[in-house]
Amino acid sequence: MKSKIGSHIVACLLGTLVIYGLLKLESFIYRIRNESYNEELQELAEFMISDIVLLILFFAAFAFIQFILVRPVFSYLTNQGSLSRKNFVYTWLVLSISTGLFGGILFGDMRLGIKDVIESIGIGVAMFLVYYAINFITYFKLIK
Repeated sequence: MKSKIGSHIVACLLGTLVIYGLLKLESFIYRIRNESYNEELQELAEFMISDIVLLILFFAAFAFIQFILVRPVFSYLTNQGSLSRKNFVYTWLVLSISTGLFGGILFGDMRLGIKDVIESIGIGVAMFLVYYAINFITYFKLIK
C-alpha cells in the first residue's frame, strides 16, 4: 500500500484494536482478582457503553492524534532525511511519554489521591508505548 494516508489509517486501526484488546485483557484479569467487580459493574450497568461504540471512540481519538501529531512529525523527519533508527526511537519515546502523561493527567482523578493519577499516567504511558510501536511498525511496513 503506497498511499501514506491509507497507511496511517490502517496503522491507527491496528494500533486501536491492539490497545482495545489489552484493555479487555486487563479488565478480565481485574475481574478474576476482584470478586466484587461483577457487582460493581451491575450497579453501573445503565451507564455502560457498548463495545463497538467504545471501539469507535478509541479509533476517533487515536486517529485525531495520528493526523494532528504523528503525521506531521513523520513528514518533517522524512523531508529532512533524518528518520534514522535512533531518531525513530526518540520519536517513539517522546510521543509515548508525552501522550501518556497528558492522558494520565487528564483521566486521573485527584479526588482518589495522587496514587490514582500516577497509576493513570503509568498505564497511559505503557498503553501508548504499545500503541505507537504497533502503529509505527505497521505504517513503515505498509509504505515499503
